[in-house]
Amino acid sequence: MLADVAFVVHRVGVAGHGVGAILGYAAKLSGKVLCGFVPVLGAVVAGGVNAWIVDGILDAAKDYYTDKLGILGGGAAGRALPGGA
Repeated sequence: MLADVAFVVHRVGVAGHGVGAILGYAAKLSGKVLCGFVPVLGAVVAGGVNAWIVDGILDAAKDYYTDKLGILGGGAAGRALPGGA
């Protein structure tokens, strides 16, 4: 990347288009950097959605086994396991 900056500085000095060349290079560089964050952002969002779904499934399972079977304590069936075990 440092070589790219040196190349741009050299081109600006030779061509004499100063600000336009720098802004054009900055736009290309920022586009490449921002595109690099898209996969990371996608992974974070997907991980959050997965955690939310799993949390909901775990809550539903806990409610089911607590209320229907009573094995987590506090259910209508008491503290015994199904089948008398």
